[in-house]
Amino acid sequence: MVEILRNPTNQDLVNAIHYNLRSQFFMFRKAPIFEWFEESDATYFMRSNQTPIYNRVEKTNLTSESADQRISEIKSVFTSRNMPFTWAINPDDKPDDLASRLEKAGLKRSEAPSMALELKNLRMPKCPEGFTIEVPKGTKEVDAWARLMLDAYGMSAGYTESFVKMIHNGSQRKDVLFYTGLLDGLPVATNLIFLSDGVAGVYCIATDPSVRGKGIGSYITAAPLLDARDMGFEVSILHATRMGYPVYERLGYREVCKKVTYSWSPPPVTT
Repeated sequence: MVEILRNPTNQDLVNAIHYNLRSQFFMFRKAPIFEWFEESDATYFMRSNQTPIYNRVEKTNLTSESADQRISEIKSVFTSRNMPFTWAINPDDKPDDLASRLEKAGLKRSEAPSMALELKNLRMPKCPEGFTIEVPKGTKEVDAWARLMLDAYGMSAGYTESFVKMIHNGSQRKDVLFYTGLLDGLPVATNLIFLSDGVAGVYCIATDPSVRGKGIGSYITAAPLLDARDMGFEVSILHATRMGYPVYERLGYREVCKKVTYSWSPPPVTT
């Protein structure tokens, strides 16, 4: 049973934003599609595709004395395979100057706005005409959800099958809620809510490009939050893209912090 976050301070929200995302990655630690490294001072994982979000260092507890050497060693695990990867910065990561050490090691900094909403303040948008939401049930519907999400994001075909396997793994859990949006009966949008670390984390908001601009993204984000609120959750968090940020603001989300990551990619192949 998740201990629900109530009357949060700003630091509570910052922690929930970071740890809900980390918990989502960690729930796949036994999935066969990942190679997982859980060491005394760092946790990191990788998969065979070339998508750096799933080749990742997600927990770091290095000493000041060993940090530079360990960063180099962990980086080499990925670079020796010519594999792009991301190194996340979380509130409990050590040492305190981890970010500057990663920059020295040649990793590139990125920031994404992270937002929170007290669900009592949710501003429900109007439901677009002809739009309905269903909960996918069974293998075929979950499979279709995953493929729709990838297609809407324009992600590579070579990434599809491993992602579908990962989503099927998550669909067996009670803390993962899937939603498919349909326009005139045709699936066009997705949402995933992850109930962990006291909050309802919103992920995988995607709308088919052919039907954008109709308010579908806003509604597929908001309507499932009513389920989370009915379950007793008081706070939702998400990590916003540039396109999604104004949509989430209109729903009542506010920016709490930046989610900071560092990344490395192989140099481009020259001919």
